[in-house]
Amino acid sequence: MDLQWGELIYCGDSLMQTKSDYSFGIIKLNGQVILLTKFERIQYLGDGYFSCRYKGKDGLYSIEKRWLLDFEYDYIYRRKNKHIILKKDNKEDLFILNHKRDSLRFKYFSHESEGTLIGYTFDDKSVLLDSIGNEASKYYDEIEEISSEQFSLYKVKLNSKNGVIDIHGQEIIKPIYEEIEDLEDMGFMVKSGENYGVLDMEGKTVVPFVHKSKFEFEGMNSIYYKFLEKLYDYNGNQKYEFDHDYIDEDDGGYLLSFTKNDKDGIYNIIEKKVIIEAMYDGISACGSNWDNNRFIVNIGDCFGLIDIKGNPIHKTVYERIIYDQNTKLTALKYDSLFYIYNSKGNLISPMGFEEVRFNSFEPIIVKRNGFYGAINKSGKVVTEFKYFELDFIDLNPGEGFNYNICKPELFPENLYGFSYIGKIDSTYYPITKEGNVLKIENLDKGKVKRYQNSLGFYGLKDKTGKIIIEAKWAWINYFNDSILVCINRQKERFIYSLVDHKMTRSYYAQKVYHIPFPIIDRNGSIYSILDHKLLFKEKVLRVGIYSFSDDLLCVLKGNKIGFINLSGELKIPFMYDHEFSSNEYLPYFINGLSIVKKNGKYGIINTKNKTIVGFDFDTYLYNNFMEDYILVRKNGKWSKLDFCSLK
Repeated sequence: MDLQWGELIYCGDSLMQTKSDYSFGIIKLNGQVILLTKFERIQYLGDGYFSCRYKGKDGLYSIEKRWLLDFEYDYIYRRKNKHIILKKDNKEDLFILNHKRDSLRFKYFSHESEGTLIGYTFDDKSVLLDSIGNEASKYYDEIEEISSEQFSLYKVKLNSKNGVIDIHGQEIIKPIYEEIEDLEDMGFMVKSGENYGVLDMEGKTVVPFVHKSKFEFEGMNSIYYKFLEKLYDYNGNQKYEFDHDYIDEDDGGYLLSFTKNDKDGIYNIIEKKVIIEAMYDGISACGSNWDNNRFIVNIGDCFGLIDIKGNPIHKTVYERIIYDQNTKLTALKYDSLFYIYNSKGNLISPMGFEEVRFNSFEPIIVKRNGFYGAINKSGKVVTEFKYFELDFIDLNPGEGFNYNICKPELFPENLYGFSYIGKIDSTYYPITKEGNVLKIENLDKGKVKRYQNSLGFYGLKDKTGKIIIEAKWAWINYFNDSILVCINRQKERFIYSLVDHKMTRSYYAQKVYHIPFPIIDRNGSIYSILDHKLLFKEKVLRVGIYSFSDDLLCVLKGNKIGFINLSGELKIPFMYDHEFSSNEYLPYFINGLSIVKKNGKYGIINTKNKTIVGFDFDTYLYNNFMEDYILVRKNGKWSKLDFCSLK
């Protein structure tokens, strides 16, 4: 290339800046001259625009349209690769093609978002500008962008009053309020006069202006809000009209803990009365949802057990109390040892224990004289006190199954059963509920037996030695007498059914289905995350929890939900309500039943989409249909619905 330009600097878009004796020009890579080397400075602004300085002033040049502005500006620059800013006599303005202004209007510009810019005048006023520099709003004392993922809004101030405008300058909330606080897309906390309230994103009143102080607001989907630790409805009426300082609704049951004068008690929302007076330093339910009529209480460091009426079952004198709602046993600690009592208050064993661990079944893990063993609920020792460690394990593969502690073949055959592992001299042994150490040769029985190939993979043979399942699995476990679960090296689970065909006198394993983990791709289709199999091709927004027993998966499409099976068949049409913007979980089936919403009311359906309970209650509380009843609220009143009558 000809070196007549002295120095060449690449400036982007196939353009080169030339330099010779403190003069600059622009050429293309093929040598074509765009600007002669005679300018004091050239700044490439992108998109074919150049800011060129000549005799101390800047002009604007375009490759496409040539000279656009004469050399009369102090400085021409580009802001965030978007707006070209003209500066002259300490004033600024935008250059927009075909929208040149006769005079510059602004002192400076501030943060831009979504094609907008805020201009500040010399009399300390602010205005929102559109993409071509025209005023999109009135002039205010202040304009401040509100951080939001859903809305383009700005907080404004005029004559010391606050309001909110949108991206087009429309006043969503007129500037007439003393304070406005953004609630992160849930609305605005607003002070009017001396009182506070809440306006939504459209400026409509949600919480009336009846409160003298700011309060906690939990969102548009909440019926109540907190003010000075008490709960109020949107009309300013107290939700629980009894004397208390704080009430805790987080447990989700109908028995709520409350605090008064730094003491704890229990309030029944169905009966609308205090059932346990606030007299304890701490109170906790024995079980889930405050629903088993037993509470552990403490006064200082002393613990006791009371019933739902507040009557003492065990006095508040113990170092610690553990209650198990499955066995109805209570472990009381005094003189540094635990003693276990039954529901009648009788001691089940004269032995004291250093540690007690209740599980969801018998036996109970206990520690005595430094060694672990196990007893049943009658107090009989079923596992000797000889283990340095004794742990309860759930044998679901890939979850509680610890491959580093024990080989899979040492564990019992019931995949979803439970067992213990005990440690003696750094070796772990599997132990049955009866306290017997398992032996490997007893795992396989009946018509089939697991085998290993030379690579260590597991398969299945019948009693004649015929291969039923090829040895390609990291482990095979029994679910019951006719169902197997095969696990590969990635801990993915596959289900096989053992078929005893009487007519052909053959015995074989048939693949039932592969447990999927459904995901949604960017197009809204549902795939299995394990094998990328397409399950449902219609565009959806969310998937729920898959019901293993009922073979149904809830799917959200728009603001309606339906249910599909693993074959992608729509078994229950998209006819039930769901608010996509809420945090409400998608419903799912348990034991053939699901609670769904229609026309703003809840009801119960079965897997055939038959209505079991009509759509007439406002909300509900239930423990996965595990209790014999559910709690429903209708017209502001709670009642019990007998679950047994639904089946």
